[in-house]
Amino acid sequence: MPIKFREEFKTVGFFYVMTGIYWVSIGFMAAYWTLYFVDLGLNYSSIALVFLMYPISSLIFEIPTGAIADVFGRKISVFLSYLITGLAFVGILLSGSNLPLLMLFYFIAGISFTLETGALEAWFVDTIKHKKKSEQLHRFFGRWGGISSLGFVIGPFLGGILVRYGFDKAFWATSIGMIILAFFVLIFGKEDYFERKDVKIRKVLIETVKTGKRGFKHAFSHPIIFTLTVIMTLLTFATTISYNSYQPYVVQVGLPPQFLGFALSIAGFITIFSLNYSQKIVKFVGGNKSSLALFTFLFGIAILGIGFAKYLPVLFLSMIAYTSIGEFAASTAPAFRELFNKFVPSKIRATVLSVNSFNMKIGEIFGLVAFGLISDYLDLKVGIILSGFVITLISLIYLKIKNHQDSV
Repeated sequence: MPIKFREEFKTVGFFYVMTGIYWVSIGFMAAYWTLYFVDLGLNYSSIALVFLMYPISSLIFEIPTGAIADVFGRKISVFLSYLITGLAFVGILLSGSNLPLLMLFYFIAGISFTLETGALEAWFVDTIKHKKKSEQLHRFFGRWGGISSLGFVIGPFLGGILVRYGFDKAFWATSIGMIILAFFVLIFGKEDYFERKDVKIRKVLIETVKTGKRGFKHAFSHPIIFTLTVIMTLLTFATTISYNSYQPYVVQVGLPPQFLGFALSIAGFITIFSLNYSQKIVKFVGGNKSSLALFTFLFGIAILGIGFAKYLPVLFLSMIAYTSIGEFAASTAPAFRELFNKFVPSKIRATVLSVNSFNMKIGEIFGLVAFGLISDYLDLKVGIILSGFVITLISLIYLKIKNHQDSV
């Protein structure tokens, strides 16, 4: 049954606004992370080494922070995540090209990221369930993704303007935006239904370990959750190569840097509408599984378009397709979220989501190593084409998922 927007906003409006601020802030730098460090004079292997600190620290802290969010509450985890991220970004900006300092602050940023992964989505889903709106879950996820896209219209467009005065200007905007967002969460975030537990440290650690074990067991024993986790690990590996390679590559072949931001902005505009109609699109193509298989395949084709494009207009259009289609293939896609969450118990939701993120970080680590080596010793174009072919093959794994209605 359709729900009025006023009632929808009353239910999840806070998450919509928070997500808008987040993606505007991240959008400033979304197209320029690699280019920022290239501009500092670092080679691709050094850049990969810096970026590696992020997933490595995430791997170490992913499960504990996910379980802690289940024990202490999501709001505090998300607040600390955004605050520490913003401060770590400031540290990176002040470090110049000092490799050890850059690695240190990226490591800290990775830790802060784990405080949000799992916790934010669990907070969102459990809020919807608490307010007895579970039947609107797909719609809310679609709208949530649409708000992200709105942020990606504004942020990258402004980032494209800012980088004309230096990549650091966009980075400062991202850093300040994250700090502002942290206090927005602290002031306006609500989690009244969550019962905080006053326990001793030893008991907390024991409960954290137990929750983590239950999450791991569920993730690796449930056939659908396991398959989806494998898919996202491989997809992250390939996407990491393409994302870091295409930024310097398109500038290398003659595209002005600001057009990277403009391409993301246009893609964000497209996905505002496409994600709001995601439920109808998914139904049209035959359900969540078919949708994910199709859009993952098209995502790979878009990446190949970037690698093989001989003319700048075609390259620009391929970049737009890369982002707009990717929204329907990523772990943030409404179809993926609905399919994944359908088979996860609420009590261990944050932990299981963190297990998925944990495995995606493994894919990111291998992807960064491959990016650095391929870019320095072969060519940026090789990495782009390789990742495109890998992603088209990944789409076939979705066809192995059996259709059944068992859920929790």
